[in-house]
Formats: sequence, C-alpha cells, structure tokens
Amino acid sequence: MLRLARRAGIIIKQGVAATIAELHSKLLDPVRRFITQVFSAIHTFAAGTSSAVKRSLAIVTAELHLRLSAFAKGRGFARHRALALPAANDTLDRSKSAFFAVGSFASGAGAQTAPRRAVARPKPSGTPYDHLRPLALSAFAIVGIFIIGFGTWAAYAPLESAAIAGGAIEAETSRKTIQHLEGGIVGRILVNDGDEVTAGQPLIRLDDMRAQANVLALQMQLWEAQALEARLLAERDGRATIQFPPRSGPAAKNDRKLAEIMGGQIKIFDARRNLQKSQIDVVQQRKAQTEQEIAGLEFQAAAARERASIIKEEVAGVEPLVAKGLQTKVRLLKLKREQAEIDGRMGDLQSQISRAGQSIGESQAMIFKLESDHNSEVAQSLRETQALVSQLGERIQAATDILDRTVVRAPEAGTITDLRIHTPGGVVAAGEPLLDLVPRQDRLIVRALVKPEDIDLVRPGLEAHVRLLSYKHRRVPPVDGVLTYVSADSLVDKETERPYYTARVRIDEASLHNLPEVEIMPGMPVEVMIKTGEFTVAHYMFRPVLDSFNRAFRED
Repeated sequence: MLRLARRAGIIIKQGVAATIAELHSKLLDPVRRFITQVFSAIHTFAAGTSSAVKRSLAIVTAELHLRLSAFAKGRGFARHRALALPAANDTLDRSKSAFFAVGSFASGAGAQTAPRRAVARPKPSGTPYDHLRPLALSAFAIVGIFIIGFGTWAAYAPLESAAIAGGAIEAETSRKTIQHLEGGIVGRILVNDGDEVTAGQPLIRLDDMRAQANVLALQMQLWEAQALEARLLAERDGRATIQFPPRSGPAAKNDRKLAEIMGGQIKIFDARRNLQKSQIDVVQQRKAQTEQEIAGLEFQAAAARERASIIKEEVAGVEPLVAKGLQTKVRLLKLKREQAEIDGRMGDLQSQISRAGQSIGESQAMIFKLESDHNSEVAQSLRETQALVSQLGERIQAATDILDRTVVRAPEAGTITDLRIHTPGGVVAAGEPLLDLVPRQDRLIVRALVKPEDIDLVRPGLEAHVRLLSYKHRRVPPVDGVLTYVSADSLVDKETERPYYTARVRIDEASLHNLPEVEIMPGMPVEVMIKTGEFTVAHYMFRPVLDSFNRAFRED
C-alpha cells in the first residue's frame, strides 16, 4: 500500500506539473491580458483622486500584479515561502494609507486641509488592524472576480485544434511521364524544357524506316490475299470476271506491283475456269455419244420388233397349211427359227440401251462431282484466305500503330519539364521515360504528409488552412481548403524512413481570387493546418491530469 500510495503521489505530481506547464504555454498571454484589463479598470477608477490616493493604489496594484503574474507564469507560492510573510506585511503597511485615502475621498474629503481630515478620520477602536479590513475585502473581491471570470472563460472559451502537416502543391492527376513502348533511334527533338504544348503536338520523332517497311510488306501481303479472295468469290459465284476491292493503304502507290498481283489472279482464274470447262465438256461429249448410241439401238429394236411381228403373222398363216399338208414343215420351222433370232436380237438391243443409259448417268454424276469438288476446293481456300485477310488486317493495324508511335505526341496541353533525351541519333530503350508533362488545365491540389499520431482526428471533409511557404506569411495569409482524401494505410518515406499518411486538400478557388498577386504552381512547398475540432481552455488544463489518472494504479 505504501508503494502504491507513493506511486500515486508521483503520478499526481507529474499530472499537476504537466497541467502547470500546459497552462504556462497556452494561457500565459490570455491571463496577462486579463490582468492588464483589471488593473486598467482600477487605474481608471482612481483617475480623479488625489495624488496620494493614486500613489497608494499604484503600490497596491503593482503588488497584486506581481503576485498574479507570478502565479500565471506557473510559479507557486510554495517556492516563495521565505518571502511570503514579509511581502504580505509590507503590502498591508502600504495599503493602510491607500485605504485611508480612498475612505476620505469617498466621504467627501476632496481637499487636503488638516481640519477636514481630522474631522473625517474615525477614531480607531478594537484591534490596530481593523482599518485594513475594508481594503482586504476589496482585494479579495478583486481576486474573486478575477478567479470567477477566468474560470468562466476557461470553461466556455473555445480554442481550435489542428493537425500540422507538411506537403507540396501538385496537379490533381499528377504530372504525366511520357514513355515509348517499343523504343528506337531518336530522329528529331522538337521541344525543350519549359515549352508550352497543345494536345496532339509532336514532341519527339523516332526513326520510322523499319516501321514503314513492315507496314508496306504487310500491306502487299494483304493485297495478295484480297486478290485471291476476290478470285475465289468469282469462282464460287460462277462469274465470268473478278471484282477486285478498291485499292487503299501505302501499297496502293505501287501500281505496277498491284497490277502484277491482279494479273496473276486473273490468269489463274481463267486457267482454272477453262480446265473445269474442258473437263465438263469431255464428259458432256461422252454423254452425248451415249445418247446417240441409245437412239440407234432403240431404232434397231423398233425394226426388230416390226420384223418379229411380221414373222409372227407369217408363222400364223403357215401353220394351218402345214396341218393340211399344203405346206412343208421345213418352211414353218425356218420361220420359227427366224422369230427366235429376232427375239434374241431385241433382248440384246434392250441390254445395250440399258448400259448406255447407265453410262449417261455416270457422265452426269461425273459432271456433278467435278463441280462439287471445284466448289469444295474454292470454299476451303476461301475460308483460309478470309482468315488470312483478317489476320493481316490486325497485323497491319498493329504495325500502323507502331509507325504512328514513332512520332511522340503530347496527350494533352501542358508544359514540358524534365526532358531526358538530348541527342538525335541516340537509342531509346523500350518503356524508357522521355520527358514529363505538367497539365495546363488540371486542378492543383495539396499533397500533405500527415503524422501517424494525428491520423485518428484526420478524415475527409475537414477544413484546412494552407500556408504557402514560398511567400512571406505577413504578406500572404493562408488560403482555405477542404480535405478530400486520406490514405487507408501508412507509407514510408524512402529518404527519412518515417511513416506517414497521404492526404489531399482541394484549395478553395475563391480564396485564391482574393490574392491576385499569388500564383501557385506544382512543387511549391506548403504547410497545412487541418482543423480537427474545438476544445475549451479547461480541457487543455485538466487533460494531462486526467490522462495521468487513467494511467495510474496499474501494475507493470
């Protein structure tokens, strides 16, 4: 218990010391001003009194001013215990005549004649210090009024609290670093540091010989594929001529090469068309011959049928005669033998006609197969060619983009800064930064570095005052702003290795319009005061004591 009480005493002593130190640092000036106002009022009250009263009041007010000033500076009476009693006796002795003078002045004894003072002065009775009682009461009343006024002011007077953070002005979207994707050889440098450029203005030209050659080669391949596609479409649709697409692109300037490409496809088209036609004509001729053979066979079959009919009638007439013995049987058998031969001949002719018809069917199937194979081949080649055309179109688009990127252009209007390329003919690596561009129309904001111990009070939406360190603060007051962003996690400065939180402050344009002589630009150092709230003087006085009590009575 003794150890715990001793520790509590140490903590209370530290809390009181911290309170006095904070009171000394934050309230010294207000206390001095208040004391000055109080004693100014006393001097005003004594303005019409006699010189003796003025001197007495001056002595009293000086003593009170000395004691109260010593208290306001944090000096306790315990440190002056050795001087407390003599100083108090001296003050009472000096106040005796002052009180008597005030009493005489209040009773109407304005003149300094001896008889009137003798009549007005009451005869002292009781203790020898009874005449000092009114003066002591007045002094206590003044001190009480001071304490009550100071306590009321400390309880209700608001003091703004702010988090201080250093930072700099920067563009809202930050300055843009211009790079080149593929790299290459520097041809011409068209700008210098500090130049104002517009959106799309050329900045640097790289050597474009390889890029142009690549685009031209791909364009020629595309033209060949498109000519092949046009020829295949003509073959598929059975047209007599090829409809080539309109010429475009860099390869269109080489008319001779294009004429060779189109002439070659026309020759191939005619050759394939003639070959297919000749193959079909051969089959058609074979089919026609077979049809003629069928016609001849059918004619022979008709004649045989006619002859068979005649022989049949002749047999029918001879048979009765043979039966009556009027005609020999040899004659009848001869007729029947001839009839059988005719029937056999008719069967043979019918078989030949059937075979010829089958040959015609085969010829027709051959023609269909030739056309089908040709169409299938054309369709397959057309699909492959169209895929090649699409692929070449994409490759040409990529090659054209590479060719366009040989001219490095400004993405937007702004000012050139930190130009890193100075030698025409030098080599630029892929992705190497070439220069930086500070946007012209981009809003300027403040990027502040907030200390980790202040982050619990800092949040978006708080008001802030931005002090421009490049200008003297006596001439240029702080500009207003609003906190718009606070990083979710802390970062570490690579140089100092200290953690910080990034905050962005949007500057109020109206406050800048009130300062026409001030021009802000990226990179300008600033000091940001972020308003985190309002607290009373009593809060600052007693917060160290309360914090000490919160940490007290805890085991290590």
